Amino acid sequence: MKTAVGSLLLLLVGGVVSVEWKHSAVLDNNFLVLWTPDEKDVTFEIQVKTLGYVGLGFTKDDGRAGADMVIGWVDNNGQVHLQDRHVKDASRDPQMDSSQDYRLLLGYENKTHTVLRFSRQYDTCDPRDLKITVGGCDLCSSKRETQSNFLRNTQKRARFT
Repeated sequence: MKTAVGSLLLLLVGGVVSVEWKHSAVLDNNFLVLWTPDEKDVTFEIQVKTLGYVGLGFTKDDGRAGADMVIGWVDNNGQVHLQDRHVKDASRDPQMDSSQDYRLLLGYENKTHTVLRFSRQYDTCDPRDLKITVGGCDLCSSKRETQSNFLRNTQKRARFT
């Protein structure tokens, strides 16, 4: 069977699904974002040099207020957590969305990194979610070295393509 260039390639290898990533951005030397768009949704993977919380946000401007965020971590028992949140006030922690629209696909921690893979529809019809459009939103990153507090430090930005 032939696979068209630009298509999502999923292989089951030892119980872990691998993806042929179409796009990537290094948001800082410790935060890598990979993504592959599909017809109705997009799959992301974030690989972050931290063992605490990690977050990826979507925003239409330079401010953090109004950002649509996904935040995740691996707890001390190895349980992976992923939460759909939004930033109402840039000086406060992101608030939990009533509708959880991200789908966790994979998550783990090793000795140095937290890795999370998840997907979301471009348009969730949730008023708290930013509609993800090519060239229409920016990616921003956050991380915290410990699991004691949430995220308040935006690291760097890249354009979603």
